Amino acid sequence: MKQRIDAIVGGIQKCGTTVLHRLLRQHPQLIGSWPKEPHFLSQYRGLGLTEVEIEEYHRAWLKKGDHFESGKLYFETSPDACFLHPRHRANEAGKGWGTHESFLAFFDGAMKRWKAVRYQQYLYRGCYGSITLRLTMLFDRNSLLCLHPADVNDSLAEIERFLEVEPFDFQQIGVSPAPYSRAHLPSGCARELREFYEPETRSFSALTGLDVSRWLDDGS
Repeated sequence: MKQRIDAIVGGIQKCGTTVLHRLLRQHPQLIGSWPKEPHFLSQYRGLGLTEVEIEEYHRAWLKKGDHFESGKLYFETSPDACFLHPRHRANEAGKGWGTHESFLAFFDGAMKRWKAVRYQQYLYRGCYGSITLRLTMLFDRNSLLCLHPADVNDSLAEIERFLEVEPFDFQQIGVSPAPYSRAHLPSGCARELREFYEPETRSFSALTGLDVSRWLDDGS
């Protein structure tokens, strides 16, 4: 039996991975998981997976008794692979932090207690330079495709070239943007966030070749 899936689509939360997953599932050579996020990689962190665990993962693509089709590529989409945007998602207060405190209270504690596990976990989600560097240590660079989600058609074309599948005429799908409140951050808090993430942002840009300089702009 096939022992590994061909591709994983990773992206920050709220960047359109659900739409991308639904579009890629239209391609006759690509088979997307259902559900979109099997959460297998977040559950099994060690080595030496059993056949039963692997088969459980494969149920996201196969019904009982089915087999993988030759000539098809199988993929899943896991937004948590890249975590949160360092600033735009940072002012989601309360529920996102596993606490009822406001973001400003959380941020004040986070900056003062970086070594505390809970604070470290959430601040690290914006450390894209470190995350990308780790990916380059785990995977060959030729196995990684980094995209800026500016134009979905350009992204789909790049993915087709990367996966070496035939060009496909994707059909537009309707989407309902999730409600998202972008409350204005106090200037001091925003400045500290920019300073905190600036080295990570520059490292991420250097490693991927993507221009994300606007992430550090005051008006971004």
